[in-house]
Amino acid sequence: LNDWRMIDVTTRKPLWHPQYTGEGFCPRNPEFAESYREYASYLISETGIDGLSADDGRYFYGYNACACEHCRAELQRRAGIDLPPVEDSSFWGNWDNPAWHHWLDLRYDTMGKFYEDLSKTLPEGFMLTGCGAASATPGALMNACDARVLRRGWNYINMELVGNTPPYKNDPLTGNSPFAVRIAHSSHHQAAAWEGGLRAFCTAFAHNTASANHAWALCKLLDADA
Repeated sequence: LNDWRMIDVTTRKPLWHPQYTGEGFCPRNPEFAESYREYASYLISETGIDGLSADDGRYFYGYNACACEHCRAELQRRAGIDLPPVEDSSFWGNWDNPAWHHWLDLRYDTMGKFYEDLSKTLPEGFMLTGCGAASATPGALMNACDARVLRRGWNYINMELVGNTPPYKNDPLTGNSPFAVRIAHSSHHQAAAWEGGLRAFCTAFAHNTASANHAWALCKLLDADA
């Protein structure tokens, strides 16, 4: 398991995520991806479930992920360079450098391939989705999260409404997006679903009846399953 861990771009040591108080495995690591597929098949055979939310497989750690040998090797193959240190501004965030584009693209490709390969091992008609929070934001680039890429394997598009719906008193510790922002972000997911001939659904978080009703109404407004 230690060999599967994501490596921090900054420290080049196993990456620790404070928000989740844990580490993560790299989806580009072929041994991890194969083991994931094997476990999913085992889980299905033992339980008879007919759907799976394969959550949080994306680069949740943002641009700090991932400097493992497999990610670096892919950048070397595509761009002919080793992954530079974070102090190298000629690479990091430099849109005039083709290698920077290669780096972003390979991370998206990693997630698309991970879910695509997983879907091929699942029974016919099996539902597959995952974490799908707002692939129309700058953070989506940082996390390599886009519903148009993820649907390479997904057949059910998640438009996750992260945080409080509706917003709660400008709480600084949780996501409190206004409804207008929710509609804009989720419409992108819905469009990705329609383009792929798929259905979308909302995962909403509500803590009382009134909030639940608001979340349900937003899902129906977007013509999504709730």
